[in-house]
Amino acid sequence: MKNKTSKAMIKTKRLVFKYRKQLLAGKVIAIDPSCISGKDGSKPAYAVFQDGVYVEQGILDVKYTPLLAIRLQGIAECIRTHLTNVSAVIVEDTPYIPIRTKAQAVKSGKTYMNAKNIASLKQAIGAIKAAFQYGTPVIDVNPLVWYAIARQNGWTITKEDSDDARLIGLSVFKLLTETMTGEKPWLRQRKKQQ
Repeated sequence: MKNKTSKAMIKTKRLVFKYRKQLLAGKVIAIDPSCISGKDGSKPAYAVFQDGVYVEQGILDVKYTPLLAIRLQGIAECIRTHLTNVSAVIVEDTPYIPIRTKAQAVKSGKTYMNAKNIASLKQAIGAIKAAFQYGTPVIDVNPLVWYAIARQNGWTITKEDSDDARLIGLSVFKLLTETMTGEKPWLRQRKKQQ
């Protein structure tokens, strides 16, 4: 595992361990964020887990409008209306810098994200987090983390928004299982640093 992924994995494991009670007892929503870029573009997706068990997945059906602020308000309103009584939220985080060139994206079949795309997605993540009730725990999951877990477990990554939301949630519950059993060297490491 690469150093960047390893650091992100440790950070995620700490959050998962911290919020283990909320993850295991209640309704957890995993979200694959999007700022709804284009009429036929990506939309935010969710997966619902109840008491640690996968229940359903879907798309937050927010209509496209050219104004980003209106789209973000639509995302928040949709969450407040349809995703209620939540004990914890899992959200895919985004990179801080562009993640590949256009040529790399075409070659790999992955998404090209420039600085403007990242900034819009960060705003969408903010709107998503703010839409939930005050005090609801949020676990940010780096894409490198859930991709690595999906590959390790042989899960198919389809790049369908709702499938991604389900895999993001499943990866957190996989980490939860690991943190609840066996040694926790990532906890000891933190104590040594203090």
